[in-house]
Amino acid sequence: MKLKIAVGISLIIFWTFIVVIVTLALSRNNQNQVSSVSVNNLKSNELIKLTSEEIAKHDNSNSSWLIIEGKVYDVTQSLSSHPGGANGILPYCGRDGTQAFTTKNKTRPQNHSDTAKSLLVKEILGSLNETINPSKILNVVNNSQTQRQFEDYEDD
Repeated sequence: MKLKIAVGISLIIFWTFIVVIVTLALSRNNQNQVSSVSVNNLKSNELIKLTSEEIAKHDNSNSSWLIIEGKVYDVTQSLSSHPGGANGILPYCGRDGTQAFTTKNKTRPQNHSDTAKSLLVKEILGSLNETINPSKILNVVNNSQTQRQFEDYEDD
């Protein structure tokens, strides 16, 4: 009787583990697909001016742009890897997040690490009010995905 209970519990744990792994894999795959869909909708010959109005359109987890110190960043690919979670970044997407970035949104200012700053540099689209080619957005997405795949490999 005890053996049957042990086997039953083991099977429940095993299948729970399998469901969690599959769910995480599908979630990660969907994030990559959503980003590529929004990038693929861009017309390659259509220039984009990085105005406050344009940036305001990118205020969600499918397309997350923000302004930090006059520069525009596409942080869409970094939402899932942010140490504070996506909710640490999303409230500032579509607008100026300089104060939040320079203080970590704390009452006592706390700078982001050099690592965080170096990762942010890879996601720059341009300066506020600069006109860019959509290929620059695609480059940021591709660089972010490549970097994340490399980091995933390092964790193994």
